[in-house]
Amino acid sequence: MRAWKSSLREGHEHVLSQLMNKGFTALFSGLVVTKNLLKSPASGIEPVIHTDASLVEVAELFDSVEFPGSRCFDVQVEHHGRLTRCKIYSRPQSDDYFSVLRKLSEFEPATVFTFLYDAHRDVFLDPWSAYHHLRGRLLVFMPRLKDSITQKPSLLLDIIDLMVNDHFTIDAETEKMLRALVFIPREDDMPSVKRGLGALLTGENPHRTIVALQEKGVLESLFPELVATREVPQDKDHHPEGNVYEHTIECFKHLKRPSLALALGALFHDIGKRETAVFQKRLSFPGHEAAGARAARKILRRIGFEESLIRDVTFLIEHHLLSHVLYHMPERRKAEFMEHRLFPDILRLYKADVMSCFGDLSHYYKISTFYKKIRCHEKDIIDW
Repeated sequence: MRAWKSSLREGHEHVLSQLMNKGFTALFSGLVVTKNLLKSPASGIEPVIHTDASLVEVAELFDSVEFPGSRCFDVQVEHHGRLTRCKIYSRPQSDDYFSVLRKLSEFEPATVFTFLYDAHRDVFLDPWSAYHHLRGRLLVFMPRLKDSITQKPSLLLDIIDLMVNDHFTIDAETEKMLRALVFIPREDDMPSVKRGLGALLTGENPHRTIVALQEKGVLESLFPELVATREVPQDKDHHPEGNVYEHTIECFKHLKRPSLALALGALFHDIGKRETAVFQKRLSFPGHEAAGARAARKILRRIGFEESLIRDVTFLIEHHLLSHVLYHMPERRKAEFMEHRLFPDILRLYKADVMSCFGDLSHYYKISTFYKKIRCHEKDIIDW
């Protein structure tokens, strides 16, 4: 357990040592503590550290301090490029400590989010007696769930994370209440929304994730352009799985632990079909790759993703019809194209795309064989 505890402190040692050397408390809270207790991966999940140091005292302790006015934390300390977010609470009286601990976590969405980690004493605290819920993988929601999600919508993604990746369950009535919540992301919560999406989409079971995001209204709120592809039919001879949206959801059955670029590429690979649909003897979507890349770029910028990631996602979308791309590419360029750092993700997206419509994988195997030869520096051509 000690190794897992140390992972909580990682990157925050400077802030913790400064606070504790001055006698201030440092209590970790949120999903990262729950994941630590579960010994479950918590990559990219940033903690909030509760401290009884005042804003003035924090400002005196550290050189680089910001007060962002966030509802989720009061002060942000930067040290060697790493950000530590702190929330200030009043110093408790000695006989009132337990009630103060309960108050610190009363706006968490479920009891299993209320655990705290006391960095000074190196112990976990359970002010809401939630350990039996943790052991039973049971989500029991707190009385202020609706207020919590309204103030910090990314908490809904944390709930989905526990349900999808850690196999937590809820009863039917609670599930109904959860689906009734409206996911409306706030600007100051968007970094947490991006983090939550990234962790979910790159997890062990992306398909369960996508279905959960759909059921909880997250996809419709964040990506209405994607949900609108429900209105775009497809030729049943080539796409028996259904319309463009249903095809997109189906794609995620054939991905496992994708990179974030690949997951977002799969999510938006056919989004351009809505504006390119034409019917001449049969339904087709000429140029939907380029249109999809433009649409994805606009969506991802709106969410606030980094430009480098957006470039990778749009590159995947532009080349997702891999057999057609290679068919029209001069032989001398094929080997060079396959040496691109994103080619393995293009190949995975192509396979998921074909499998989701129950298509023929012969081209995929042919390309894969040629790719292996390229990696072994063998000279060859793809025989079309």
